[in-house]
Amino acid sequence: MEKSVSSLPAETEPATASHLLDELLVPKEAATFLKCSVSTLARWRGDGLGPRYVKLTEHRKGAVRYRASDLKTYLARFVREASSK
Repeated sequence: MEKSVSSLPAETEPATASHLLDELLVPKEAATFLKCSVSTLARWRGDGLGPRYVKLTEHRKGAVRYRASDLKTYLARFVREASSK
């Protein structure tokens, strides 16, 4: 039996068209994008750090994906301007 969209639980944040069309990356692809290891991403998730991620199931070991836009936003938080003296 399929659920209608109206019967699905409300999201904590409204979905936008860009989020719906955003590419989902597996952890290996996200790690490559961020130039870190898959285990670093897993550690960051466990510690509540790192980029936002999508959990495709409610199961503890459910599939994890990263939206490309969230990875770019995460990196943008660390951009610094060179200071002149």
